[in-house]
Amino acid sequence: MRSTPKVAIVMGSDSDLPIVQKAIEMLEAFGVEREVRVISAHRTPKMLDDFVLKIAEKEIEV
Repeated sequence: MRSTPKVAIVMGSDSDLPIVQKAIEMLEAFGVEREVRVISAHRTPKMLDDFVLKIAEKEIEV
């Protein structure tokens, strides 16, 4: 078992990355494992559904 949870960061567009980058850097500084994805809920809802349904098997907790 990990001492810190695995975190998913999901943004709707890659144009959100400059804002999200600060959170990614902070998680990295604390050694938190993360999965960063760009998935539009409007343009690709099936992709988002698939990602969410697989969260448990990827051991993502946050």
